[in-house]
Amino acid sequence: MDQKTVLANYTKIAVCGLCPAEVRSAVGELRRYIAVAVEGIPAIFLFNIADNGAMQQEAAISTEGNVIGITVSRNQDHIAYAIDTEHKQFSQSQLVDMDRRMPSASIGIMSYSTMTGNWEHNVDLQQAIHLATRDLSSHVYQTMGAKLKGRDSAGLLYGLENLRKRGQDE
Repeated sequence: MDQKTVLANYTKIAVCGLCPAEVRSAVGELRRYIAVAVEGIPAIFLFNIADNGAMQQEAAISTEGNVIGITVSRNQDHIAYAIDTEHKQFSQSQLVDMDRRMPSASIGIMSYSTMTGNWEHNVDLQQAIHLATRDLSSHVYQTMGAKLKGRDSAGLLYGLENLRKRGQDE
């Protein structure tokens, strides 16, 4: 199932991250973007904002897992995103197998390339962050796993579902 089909089947969505970014192209042109993360979707959506204020979707960049938060670096040429390690891609309720919960990295990085004029995954920076946080991540997972002893960790964390508006019947 492709992203377009999955998105067409959604009736309710929650934006879990929204960040502006301004970068300069190779010729010095100022380009304005808004990066958007949507709950349960393994992608970041980038919108270009023209000088007249018109907004147009520029790209949907696939990620390793569902994006649960995004931020832009101080100089605005990097977008860092946190990956949901609990749920399967395109799902907010199906959990991944216990032995597959910790991906190679739970943080991803995209960088703006002035050469191509596009946002691209920055594998080198992502690997450096993963190596720098590997021991800490391993300790957190081991400690949390010992405390949970088979219980679902979702009940311990305050997620987006707790912030969602509910209808009268919910």
